[in-house]
Amino acid sequence: APFYLWRTAEGMRDFLSGPGFAALSESFGRPVVNGAVAWFGEWQGEAEAARHAVIERLPLSAVEPLAARRAAEEGWGRTRLRDENALGAASAFDPAEWSLTRILLLREAPDNLGPGCELYRVGRVSLGAA
Repeated sequence: APFYLWRTAEGMRDFLSGPGFAALSESFGRPVVNGAVAWFGEWQGEAEAARHAVIERLPLSAVEPLAARRAAEEGWGRTRLRDENALGAASAFDPAEWSLTRILLLREAPDNLGPGCELYRVGRVSLGAA
């Protein structure tokens, strides 16, 4: 399944209402699209070389202030990007489910996965226009 990170809500809107998504939906049926609000998203210059992705889903605490969690997620992403195996990191929250999703793009598969993490093989990374 593809993962997308848009710079703006308009980018997502334009993609989902555009001809590419219409062709995909016509060929394979309209997929379920899970959306979230990005809190952090950065990639290294070689992000296209990513061959693995680790996805982590976490519940958000009802007592933790969202501003504090958002700041913590930026710290999480910047720390992960210091690892030479990491090529991209993103963190987003879903206010409908009050959950957090973290995505880490990697050159090589990790030796072990943390609890609640899933490993995916990445076939292609497209960065799109700046």
